[in-house]
Amino acid sequence: MHLEINNPRRLKVDRKRLEQMVSRAQEKFALSDMFQITVSFVSRSEIQRLNTLHRGIPKETDVLSFSYLEGAVYEPGDVQEIGDIIICSDVAKDQAKIHKHAFDEEVLFLCAHALLHLMGYFDDTEAEAEEMNKLAHELLA
Repeated sequence: MHLEINNPRRLKVDRKRLEQMVSRAQEKFALSDMFQITVSFVSRSEIQRLNTLHRGIPKETDVLSFSYLEGAVYEPGDVQEIGDIIICSDVAKDQAKIHKHAFDEEVLFLCAHALLHLMGYFDDTEAEAEEMNKLAHELLA
């Protein structure tokens, strides 16, 4: 497993807990040992730009995920790029205050949520959202 973190503002992120959560996902979804996920932290303006460009929604959001799995063909020994997780650090800080927990707890939850999207889960309906929330908490346990 390779976890790349792009953190230009040097925000406090618990890499060990993030790696543990990704390892649980690796077991749950039977991912090979040769996979990569990138987590990047961006500004409000950048997340809004990406949300507008890729989803047609011209507003900021907390997290976006971009999967590389669909149609991907890998040879044995290749590093399997799962996808990118993009977190707006300012929105994550705001949400952490609202939910009364630490910033890194919010980041872990957002990463778990986005990772489930990378694995093909959706939260378009209430039932799907509940299932994703349950799975995210399992990955964080």
